[in-house]
Amino acid sequence: MHKKTWVSTFVTQLAVVCSACAAHSGHDTAGLGGAGGKPAASHDASVLDGAAPDAAHGGGRDAGGGIATGSGDASTSKGTAGKCDGTSVCTADYPCQALAPGYTCRGQFADWTPTDSPSSFTDNGDGTVTDTRNKLVWQQTVDDSGSGATWAGAKASCAGLSFTGAGWRLPTLAELQSILDFGRFNPAIDSTAFPNTPTEAYWTSSPTTAYAANAWLVSFYDGMAYYNGTDAPGFVRCVRSSAAVVASNGSGGAPPGRYTFPANGTVYDTRTKLTWQQTADDLHYVSQPDALAACAGLTLDGGGWRAPKVSELLTIVDPTEGGPAIDGKAFLNAAQTWHWSSSPDVHSADTGWRVDFSTGLTQTTPSGSSNLVRCVR
Repeated sequence: MHKKTWVSTFVTQLAVVCSACAAHSGHDTAGLGGAGGKPAASHDASVLDGAAPDAAHGGGRDAGGGIATGSGDASTSKGTAGKCDGTSVCTADYPCQALAPGYTCRGQFADWTPTDSPSSFTDNGDGTVTDTRNKLVWQQTVDDSGSGATWAGAKASCAGLSFTGAGWRLPTLAELQSILDFGRFNPAIDSTAFPNTPTEAYWTSSPTTAYAANAWLVSFYDGMAYYNGTDAPGFVRCVRSSAAVVASNGSGGAPPGRYTFPANGTVYDTRTKLTWQQTADDLHYVSQPDALAACAGLTLDGGGWRAPKVSELLTIVDPTEGGPAIDGKAFLNAAQTWHWSSSPDVHSADTGWRVDFSTGLTQTTPSGSSNLVRCVR
């Protein structure tokens, strides 16, 4: 699939999203498109079993637990922490997987340390690459002989792959984004670990909650993420892991124990070890430089805050949620709009990365544009 195809799709898609953002927030969305020469495409906390609630869908549906704003405590939500409960939270797209402590929904969130420029790859010498952070094994090179496959074709291609053994599958959005290198472009990936990567859009196994018959793709030209109709063409890079999973048909949201609340106004991610500002200031839309300054000056719970890297910000996007695309019980009153990261765009000067929390779209924009910021430490 040629870049001009997915760029055109993303521009059309972004216009719809920006219109929704403007309606929701009442703020001017000028400059959200491809200004700046780029297409607008795509501490410790005690972790108690069942301590953190899972997400409410659409910001309103109660999944069986409340939320405490006190020190490190939250009411028990549905599911049995410490045991892989495949029916309460995890969905068929993100099946239940045991991961001490408790369990996780495979590939729904990052269960590894995020970084903008990962260097944790081991060449296995057999045409595969292992990411030592999460033990995922990747195809080192991909088939670039055609124009790509439909979403169904991409999933079937990976399921039928017998290269160096069985167990291959199409990666989720979070998994595919984990091998992006935001310090590179054309291609936006470590070219030593993954040589000759076509700079195209690659399918993920993640459907979007925004529109039926749409699924997520990641561009390895620049790193942007967007969704498209499942009958559109996309490239394919397969992944596999040795972890056993339990077939799941849950309602989505964060597994119990994913988030804890060590102090008023903060959320601790037990998997990434990042602490987040629980409620972003949705009254002040700021430029990227001002976002960095605002986080550096935040005194909440003793300070030490900073603006998140784009790879960090992506770890709190929940693809099972829509409007906002984040755990609505952990992150209260989350705004369905764009949030700044601290990451610069290496492709174009005076631009930076941002993430849309109405859907999970990822793109770059001029650093003088106005967006929200959620701080991290």
